[in-house]
Amino acid sequence: MLFKTRYLSWKSRPQIHLVSLVVLTTTLLGINLPASSRPSPSLTTTNAVRNSTSPMHDQGDPPWSRINTLVEKRRGAAARQLIDKIKPTDANNDLIHMWRGMSFRADREPELAVEEFDKCKNLKVFISWANYVAGSYCQAERYDKAIAVTNVAIAKEPSASLYGHRAMFLCAQGKFADAIPDYKKAASLKDEGQRTYLTAAGDILRRQGKSKEALALLNTGLSAKERLTDGKYWLCRANCFGELGDWAKAAESCTEGIRIAKLAIAKSKSSEEIVLAYIYIVRAKCYDHLGKKDLAENDRKAQAKFDASTEDIILGK
Repeated sequence: MLFKTRYLSWKSRPQIHLVSLVVLTTTLLGINLPASSRPSPSLTTTNAVRNSTSPMHDQGDPPWSRINTLVEKRRGAAARQLIDKIKPTDANNDLIHMWRGMSFRADREPELAVEEFDKCKNLKVFISWANYVAGSYCQAERYDKAIAVTNVAIAKEPSASLYGHRAMFLCAQGKFADAIPDYKKAASLKDEGQRTYLTAAGDILRRQGKSKEALALLNTGLSAKERLTDGKYWLCRANCFGELGDWAKAAESCTEGIRIAKLAIAKSKSSEEIVLAYIYIVRAKCYDHLGKKDLAENDRKAQAKFDASTEDIILGK
């Protein structure tokens, strides 16, 4: 695991490893990092797959729109049947390989997908699908190529999503300091995931011993529109306040995070159960420092109600 931190257990209080906030944060955008801290191939994007009206797809007879539809429906084999009927030319060769790669991606075959993507001579063919293509390279653990694809897309059509994903790829390479500017840039564009990017950058800064700088950055997101996945944002603030010894403000941040996480769970966002349990552990620690032992014990009891599978994820087992 690339990111680890330690807190006291609610049971026997040995030191335990917890999933990092950078891992937890990514779920706000649908960018899920597994315990190994590698980006998932399932990258959501604000650049939707475009249809045959795009100039790039204006190839005349080839049924690009139909192929696109089949890929979106995860009918990769059917898409390839159409693709294989298209006569390759210098003009459409990259596009054919791109769509074959997308069809394999639809079939959850990342290695086959990147084999096709590698045959494309011009990375610009991926611009409208950069997050999807980069996702496949990520699953194949080819982060340099994922970054290369994203770089081309950013140069042409910059977006918060692209900056955020590139930051994730850099984190996967262990280049955390290099990822911070991309997270900041993504946050500055103020799309719906603003607090997501701030949280990821803030957690990296905190782990570098820069909690004051992290809080200053997190403060820029206080006026952002609230989302049901903001529990992680408040948890990051709580961790920063805790590092600075301000346990009262840390507890207040945890309380806000718990409120939002409970709202999310009530609307069937089960992934927030992990966040909620994590916040209970942190707030219990805050209450310990504030001398509020009864409240601390209540939080540990609340955390103990989560089932074993959720607890295993939290404790990094």
